[in-house]
This record gives sequence, C-alpha cells and structure tokens, in this order.
Amino acid sequence: MFTIFSRKKTITLECFTSNELVYTLTPIVKSTQNFPDWFKKVEDSKIDKDEKGFLVHKPTIKRCYGFLELYKKSITMESWADFKYEVTPNDGYKYLLTLQNVNPVEHHQWQRGEGFKNYYHTKLTSPWHFREKTGVYFMMSPHVWNLEDYYFTIPSAIINFNLQHATNINIFIPKPKKEAYEFLIPNGHPIVHFTPLIHDVKVKIKNYLVDDSELGKLAKHPRLSYVRGFNSLLDLQKRNEKRNIKKCPFNFGDKL
Repeated sequence: MFTIFSRKKTITLECFTSNELVYTLTPIVKSTQNFPDWFKKVEDSKIDKDEKGFLVHKPTIKRCYGFLELYKKSITMESWADFKYEVTPNDGYKYLLTLQNVNPVEHHQWQRGEGFKNYYHTKLTSPWHFREKTGVYFMMSPHVWNLEDYYFTIPSAIINFNLQHATNINIFIPKPKKEAYEFLIPNGHPIVHFTPLIHDVKVKIKNYLVDDSELGKLAKHPRLSYVRGFNSLLDLQKRNEKRNIKKCPFNFGDKL
C-alpha cells in the first residue's frame, strides 16, 4: 500500500536591512516568538459553573484556534527603535526616535478626503525591505493582541513583495479633544503581522545585512506613472508575462 504525503509549499521571505543594530536586535521572526506575556500565564482550561450551576471545564484563549493560527502562520515586524509621540489637540504631533535616518512621514488629509478626519496620520519609515519572488500576497495587519495599551489605529493592507519591497507602517493617531497626551512604542515591541494569503504554506525567513548601495536597489520605489503608481508596475509585469520574455540563462541581472 502506498501512502501519499501532502507537503506544504515553502516560500522564502527575504528580509534586507543595512542597519546592523536592527539586523542584530530586532530581526524579522515568526509571530510565535511574540506571544503576549499575559497569554503565557493563562491556563488551558478552568473549572467554572455553567448556566445550570454545574461544574464544567471551560476552555481559555489558549485553546482559541483563530488566535493560535494567527501567530503560527504569521511573521512579525518589531519596533526597530523607541518611538515617542507627543500629540496635541490643534498643533499636530511631535516625535522623538532613537534611530536616525528613518524619520516618520505624514500624508495630507486631502489624500484621504473625509476618511479618519479625527486622526493625525504618521508613517513609520521601516529600515526593512522584503522580497518574495513567487508573488504571494500577504495581509499586513496590526499586532493587536500586543497593542492593548495603545489607542492608535494601524490599518490593514494586502501587498506582495515581488515588485515593491517597502514595509512602512501607517498609523492613525486620535486627535485629543482637550489635553495633549503622549505614548511610547519601545524598541523590540511587536507592531505588525505579515500573513501569507495562501492555504497551507510554510514561510522560510531569511534576514540579510547588506550595505546601503545594495539596499538601495530594493529601496527605490519606481514611479513609472504619476498617478497610478504601483498599479502601472503590475500592468507592465502582466504584459511581459504574456510576451513570454525569458531571463538571461546566465542569471545576469537576477541578483539583489
């Protein structure tokens, strides 16, 4: 009798940075490395009374399939610096960070119309650039179970790292109605998940420390269209796939 084994598809997520401290101290890791501390202390089940008063074993979050699968199937990006924000009612915000040359940037309100009009926008400029050559799409989502003490909103997005490689993080910060407030995202704190949107896949992570010139080859975001941006890159890629353009057999130009 023959037994057919079903093997998971393996994809490789290559993660590049030119900052040695980021590479050494806050590498890209599986999300299972970042279970919340409170979660580790929760028991698997607990004896409690049901609605009729009988004692029964009730499961805890330790048995929650959705929670566990999120961490098992996802990749985590941690904060690569201390980010401190001072937020005011009318004058926007100020920020301080411990890592230079990766300052946050801001998108204007007119770029999102009436959306999130009661929030300030900030974008954390990530020192990481990802590459995944098969074009698998990833859901980028907030690490909400590790962010319970923060009131900002990190919007989810779907991206792939075949044509574009940036991993910047958008954050919407609530505008205070009266008094200013501040918050700190400490170095090493989990911020976002990257979850592959493909069934039964195994993600192999490879972290690379490269020099600035090598990283620049991925860091440059080509704007071939003033308005359409990344969509124009996708259209050109699809066009060339139809043309069946073959790469150099000697792999020239296929390096980082």
